[in-house]
Amino acid sequence: MRRKPFFVVSATSLFVALTVTAMGLGWGEGAEDRPTFTHIRPLSLAPDSSVSDPQGDVLELRLLRPFPYPGRDLTIEGNTAKVLIPRWVIGDPYSFQWMATTIRPMGQALLDYAPDYQFLSWSRGLPSEAPDAQNPGLLPHEDLTYVRLREVDSSRLEFLWRCRGDIPVNPVDINWSALIGLKPLGGPDYMVVLGPTDAGWMWSVSAPGTKRFSWNSTRYEDILSAIGFQTGDGQLTFEMTTAQDIPAVPADEDGHPWFTWMLDVDRDQASGDPNDVNVVVRWNPESNAWEGALRGWNGERYEDLQAAVAFARTGATVSAVVQVADLGLTGGFLWRAQTSINVGLEEELFFALADNAPDSGWVEEVLAPAQTPTPTVTATATVTAMPPGRRPIYLPVITRGVVS
Repeated sequence: MRRKPFFVVSATSLFVALTVTAMGLGWGEGAEDRPTFTHIRPLSLAPDSSVSDPQGDVLELRLLRPFPYPGRDLTIEGNTAKVLIPRWVIGDPYSFQWMATTIRPMGQALLDYAPDYQFLSWSRGLPSEAPDAQNPGLLPHEDLTYVRLREVDSSRLEFLWRCRGDIPVNPVDINWSALIGLKPLGGPDYMVVLGPTDAGWMWSVSAPGTKRFSWNSTRYEDILSAIGFQTGDGQLTFEMTTAQDIPAVPADEDGHPWFTWMLDVDRDQASGDPNDVNVVVRWNPESNAWEGALRGWNGERYEDLQAAVAFARTGATVSAVVQVADLGLTGGFLWRAQTSINVGLEEELFFALADNAPDSGWVEEVLAPAQTPTPTVTATATVTAMPPGRRPIYLPVITRGVVS
């Protein structure tokens, strides 16, 4: 029996490492991982509920996912899976070599690669396809029998995987991938990978070799601390401080930065994926300006809600102010901060994670009891006013939730 080529095994291991890193840190909007919140002994924290995060742990941009639909341009029908990717994502090449595979990611096991022990060549304007011999030792949906790559609309590439049997509807421990730009002694320049998750089918493009995407994360996306507090007028303020001043206009190579505070309002893992509401300060390339937004889960994707979000950007600190009533809060919720990058055209946006705070888990917060206004008696009238200054939205004793 012939051994798997070394570059295929090493590429598989590297892709798994990238994927596990991204999933462990949390994808944010449309995340495929649904964390389990376990009981942790309460910690005595400052009443402002600040969260610190290590400096220098911002991720290198090596994994892109379609945004806002993780399953955009993905089709699963019977025994066939297809995905469309914009050619510009992988450097707009004129030609390359490629190979298709099925992978069991958790065990880092490459199950099948097609065509057997061969590379396929693709050039613009020409299809690239080949059959693959059946392997009865594999499950029907693991065994590739035909693969194809072709150009669509002169700007996108369609990858097709066909299996011996139907692809299961329920999540399974298997991914279908295409290794792009193979080198005999190295690995792929890029990998296109798709697979089923608890949150539905999704796909991504990674850069596991020496190639890189045209954008990357920056020091101003490296979170140092995050905070949330409530004022007496029913407003909730979120702040985030990063390792570098946030520019008035991000450079083109920075992509479109997003600063997000993710809230799991109902603490129900079966809804919201799992964060129900996201408070966002983002760069809008169309208006060439920063803007605030409140985004909610509609059962399939996140979308902007009709709610006002005031924001401020001062040096390395960005903040957002929302009405507590707009968030649907009752009693308490879980939250975490995240920085991310969106790149591409409006209809072909891709998401990449930069940093989370905390790095793992969530902060579980309990709303403080309602403030009682203090009447002020004057000679002519009684004025009701809230005491000045910040008031924490949370009790001084806070429980941190941890992703298990």
